[in-house]
Amino acid sequence: MGRKSVVLLLAVVFTFCLLSTPSYATETRVSSMGGVGLFIRDNSNISFFPATLVDYSDQVIAELRVKNQDDHYTVGGHLPISNNGAVLGIYLNRPIPIPLPVSDITNNLELENTATIYYAMKSGDMNYGFGLSYAHDGWKADDGDDEDIETANYFGIHGGVSSDLYDVGVMLDLPSIKREVGETERTFSGTGIGVVGRYFMQQTDIIEFVPVGLFYTLSGTSEYTFTMGTGESNKSETDISHMELLLGGSVNYHITDNNIAVLGIEAFGLSTETEEDEDGNKYTTQTTTLPAIYLGVESRILSWLTGRVGASQSYYTFKTINEPDEGDKTETANQDTDFHFSFGFGINVGSFILDASFNEGLLFDGPNFLSGTSNNMTNKISLVYLF
Repeated sequence: MGRKSVVLLLAVVFTFCLLSTPSYATETRVSSMGGVGLFIRDNSNISFFPATLVDYSDQVIAELRVKNQDDHYTVGGHLPISNNGAVLGIYLNRPIPIPLPVSDITNNLELENTATIYYAMKSGDMNYGFGLSYAHDGWKADDGDDEDIETANYFGIHGGVSSDLYDVGVMLDLPSIKREVGETERTFSGTGIGVVGRYFMQQTDIIEFVPVGLFYTLSGTSEYTFTMGTGESNKSETDISHMELLLGGSVNYHITDNNIAVLGIEAFGLSTETEEDEDGNKYTTQTTTLPAIYLGVESRILSWLTGRVGASQSYYTFKTINEPDEGDKTETANQDTDFHFSFGFGINVGSFILDASFNEGLLFDGPNFLSGTSNNMTNKISLVYLF
């Protein structure tokens, strides 16, 4: 993955969160509505706001993101554990929310998904939540001369406080990667800290304003150590830092209990990545979003059928800055615009809910027996069981 792709991926991870009303939120639902972000209460944002888990008890959720690829699936459950509203959340194979330089250090490892446990409880008018995430991968080979040992670990700690008016979440990420081959050692370790918040400003029975803010920073060090035959060690270090800033808001139109329209605006977004070696050579990539606009609509068509449509348009400026220890500073910049359209539906049968992101290409091509095309009917699927 290229440097620009990594930057945009992390921006998408933080801004492309999950929209819905409390009982039926899924990743597929928000993607079908254009990805309106952190602007509406939902059950899938508990990684940002763990305290909201209290509001989404008695559910089992399966997110099937890529056809026939189990490593892209996530399954979770929200289980009540006491009469005072405490809820335990368990997720398997949940994506790690930050990109890690695993392939830069190791050849045989993947560190992309975590097992996560959440706990949330109610106290008066406030909810409190806490979460722990863990991921590990390892590999070892011995050819008789040198052992090749690779390990990668990720710890995530989440906390939050919520009420009827606001949600606040904090996060701490602790990744580490290591490879040892004989006398050679490559390592990466870092610490990431973030805070995110939103406030629900009810204007009328129909209209609601929701300002949102997010800040995240990650600092780490990549080291390369080689021990020569004389026993002398040579070491080189590269400092790596990442920063995310998002400021935005939305206007939410609760037309009826079963019809909603959301206009979300990421008024300003900034993502930077910097690498600086021990000689003072510095390289920075910077992506500025100014602005990104999200529009989503959902309507109950029948008692068991819901239709959704959405669109988003983002305006980016991507900049690279090269600051060598000796020589002149150089900059390059280019602008880009992304537009996405989405369409989907939800089917409710008893306690089961199926959300699907529909492939609108079928509306142009028609079914296989007419057009001969073999497009998938859906791009992703989410399943929910309410108990």
